[in-house]
Amino acid sequence: MLINAQRLVDKARVKLLDTSGQQQGNSWSDTSILDALNEEQDGLVADCIEGSEDYFMAKKDLALQDGVNSYPLFGGFLLLRKLEFVPAGSADPASDSQGVIESRLIEGVEGAAGIASSSDYYYAIAGDNLDIQPTPGAGGGTMSAWIIRAPGPILLEKPATIPGADTFTLSSEDAPYEDDIMVGTIFQVTAGTGIKQRRRCTAYVGSTRLVTLESAFTTPLDATSVVASISRLPQLFHQLLYLGAVVRCLSDARENTDEIKALYNPMYERYIDFVERARSYAQRGAVPFDPEDGI
Repeated sequence: MLINAQRLVDKARVKLLDTSGQQQGNSWSDTSILDALNEEQDGLVADCIEGSEDYFMAKKDLALQDGVNSYPLFGGFLLLRKLEFVPAGSADPASDSQGVIESRLIEGVEGAAGIASSSDYYYAIAGDNLDIQPTPGAGGGTMSAWIIRAPGPILLEKPATIPGADTFTLSSEDAPYEDDIMVGTIFQVTAGTGIKQRRRCTAYVGSTRLVTLESAFTTPLDATSVVASISRLPQLFHQLLYLGAVVRCLSDARENTDEIKALYNPMYERYIDFVERARSYAQRGAVPFDPEDGI
């Protein structure tokens, strides 16, 4: 089950005892709560990547070009999980594909981040690019990449512009500048014209913040419409996500660390249990998952 940004904000307000527009000691705007949610999501993805990687898996096909050895992957990718090379002119791509596993969490690390090989090419990760050697010649074939990537940020806003029934541009400072990172994110209209409609993002241009949807809204958006992104995190992690946002807001207002830990720790223990049960035997290894490494 997925929860959209508006419901996460509303749940955080309940824990904060802070009704929108009603001053109760401290009052947080939707924007400040969303900032806290996004900060929490960054740490959460890094922590739960081993236990729930399928929630973040994305596939990208790359056509190898003559003389080109560097190809961009998804913006914000964390882990290149699998590559398959299919030689040009293959009559049976499924049989001719050659798979290789590259299990390197890069999280923004620059420079070479590991090399794996097949009988045709060597592969290395440098920054956000996939570098292959030797450089392909004419008709070099295709490469399919399965990538673990961070979900796009949690957003709740009125679109800045609405160029068409299946497009809109984001206005929030949280809107990412990386192309592709919002692909797969579902947007729901939470207020105004077109309320309750949902569409999935199929293309995203970071420089213009233009979202393209899988199909047009039946009721087109207008200046009253409010859209919210639906995080790709599973239900259990949403519980920790909004609690983490509450903790971050409360930490700005008071210094009672014991009270904050009492709010946060019970759900975090459930989350750790989920991660341990979700990981395969091979993933667990000799060293247990350490919650102190993450959030």
